[in-house]
Amino acid sequence: MINKGLRFYPKGSVGIVDVEDVASIMIQLMEKGEITAERYIINHLNIPNKDLLSVASVLMNKPEPTIEVSETLLQIASTVSSMLAVFKKSDSSLTKETAAASSAKLQYSNAKVQSLLNHSYRPLEQTLKEIANLYSKQ
Repeated sequence: MINKGLRFYPKGSVGIVDVEDVASIMIQLMEKGEITAERYIINHLNIPNKDLLSVASVLMNKPEPTIEVSETLLQIASTVSSMLAVFKKSDSSLTKETAAASSAKLQYSNAKVQSLLNHSYRPLEQTLKEIANLYSKQ
């Protein structure tokens, strides 16, 4: 979606982490033999959707989104999208669940895993640059 340019953004926020960080942390946790039956949240940072989409847009040389979309409008759009999908005999890319999730202000703590490993995460901009480069090659 960003590679086509976005004008709109949902008001929520997300937790984000590079897959290389996830793999590295999982390996480190498995190598610690004394850990059993534990759950960990692996999250680098919590970021508003607008900020994430803005950074990604700049890296892809696209205009930044400037118009906030409310949860109500997203729910209406998801209903319309679902109805159109029935006529097209396809799946809707915007469901009520994805509309609600994109408006939620999600916050995840990585304190438990950090206290155990003190992991250094890859910078968000580095990850997004790599993704933008992959898109530009397509």
